[in-house]
Amino acid sequence: MTVNDGDEKLSIFGEQNPSHEFDKALESINRNKKVWLFTFFLLVSMPGILNSIHISVYVFFTGTPEHWCTIPQLENAGWTPAEIRNFTVPRDSKDILRSCGYYDWNYTEIAAMGYNAASAIIAPLPPVKQCLKRSFLDSEKGKSIESEWDLVCDRAVLKPSVQGIFAVGKFFGALFFGCVADKYGRKTSFFWASCVYLVAIPASSLTHSFAMFLLSRLAIGMAGSGAYESVFTILTETTTGNARTMMGTLTNVSYPIGMIILATVAYFNRYWRTLQLYLSAFMFLLIVDCWFVKESPKWLFAEGREEEAWAILKKIDDTIDVPKKRRDSRTSHKKKVDHMPWYEHVLDLIKKFTSLFSEAELCVRILVCYFAWTVSALAYYLVALSGDNFAANKYLFIALNGVCEVPSYFLPIPLLRLYGRKATAMMLYFCSGMAQLSILFFNRSQVNWVTAVALFGRFTGSAVFGSLILQTTELFPTAQRNSAVGSSLMIAQVGSFVAPFLVASVGVERWYVPSVICGVLSLCCGILFCIIPETTGKPLYNTSKEIPPEDKVSFAQCCRFK
Repeated sequence: MTVNDGDEKLSIFGEQNPSHEFDKALESINRNKKVWLFTFFLLVSMPGILNSIHISVYVFFTGTPEHWCTIPQLENAGWTPAEIRNFTVPRDSKDILRSCGYYDWNYTEIAAMGYNAASAIIAPLPPVKQCLKRSFLDSEKGKSIESEWDLVCDRAVLKPSVQGIFAVGKFFGALFFGCVADKYGRKTSFFWASCVYLVAIPASSLTHSFAMFLLSRLAIGMAGSGAYESVFTILTETTTGNARTMMGTLTNVSYPIGMIILATVAYFNRYWRTLQLYLSAFMFLLIVDCWFVKESPKWLFAEGREEEAWAILKKIDDTIDVPKKRRDSRTSHKKKVDHMPWYEHVLDLIKKFTSLFSEAELCVRILVCYFAWTVSALAYYLVALSGDNFAANKYLFIALNGVCEVPSYFLPIPLLRLYGRKATAMMLYFCSGMAQLSILFFNRSQVNWVTAVALFGRFTGSAVFGSLILQTTELFPTAQRNSAVGSSLMIAQVGSFVAPFLVASVGVERWYVPSVICGVLSLCCGILFCIIPETTGKPLYNTSKEIPPEDKVSFAQCCRFK
């Protein structure tokens, strides 16, 4: 007695389902090949380290260089930078230099007089004009992108675009390389993302065009997203059971490790181009991965390339018994997998996305998740980018960000077991929000206290990701689950994009305001989760129609916890 399975026929009495045999072989490898498993874990963690480095390197690309309006007449007359600044730069009511403007003297006459004689002039101050071009100290040239491309004063708005364009790259990289991974394989997607990395990283340190620099940052963001997500998918499809849970959690630790490495390298390389060139050396970790990390056996098996899939498993564990080809196998043992044209794939993605808004229940759930993911990403990046606003040593501050982030990934594990998904998320959001709001109780001069509360906010804000991704997965039926998680991760890039602009604009004038904004938004997230149902111990529904009334979003959920 037989049933059809694509092109192949399986006996429901005699032969075992080949997919079941394959899963058993994977479980055997995960159970018995611990050394291989550890080596595999190290390999797939490398892209996370590289990704983290280039997410946070923006902090060391930027600075606050001394600058003043370029006055060619005074420079040609041999005035020193200090003399030019003292004479030409206006001061406000608090006697603070305003370096984006200059007094509109007749500088041809002033240059002929000399500095001492000009300084003795007692006359009404002339009008103030805005700079057309700025000069920087020789000691500052090459240390930051501000002095490289004059990104101060009216051009300061361009500085956060360096980080913003990186977030845009991550957004589109997830889309593009995700499609490549599904159609051509996870290893193929990782290979091409690595190729983009190998070109874009050195290019960013060598280009003298700001537009090309932005383009290289866009490419690095795309490559980082593609490389990390591709190997993470290989990890989840190759591991099973407890190994998958443990390794899936521990791969997150690659991000804080990358931050610690970055801070160390940056401390010894204060010029941004040199720093980027030194960091380029780490991209060769990807070559190691391209050589040793194999294609996902599960993807090969699903594509009908069973012999290749079994060959990979056999190479890992030569004691595995590869099943013989069935007698009724045809010449080609590959399943006929019909790939949709690219435009149909796009339409299918749009259809899945819009299905999240097809019902009021799903709509409220996804909007809460989108808001939570955006706020979490905003808080995560805002703290890391605020070192200068906090008057902290940025090398130590970034390293401490990495150090405090490591334990944050383990904090949700006991909390989820004790209190469930909902209460854990609410507690972490409230703690993060209160920590960021507590900055209001300190002066900017109290650097240690400001740093401590900011890092505690970072610690709890990072921890909430572990609860949030689990809750997002469980809140949606099977038909919408992947779309909900995938679109939430993409929407989170909105927070990543906004963070540098918030720090560079509002944070410069009022150093505490970005943290206060994030604190308020984090508290709002905690309050919003009151109306979300608890998912601990609940079944994963296949359709929204299966959700019982007591598990629907409502104000009655405020009193329902684990």
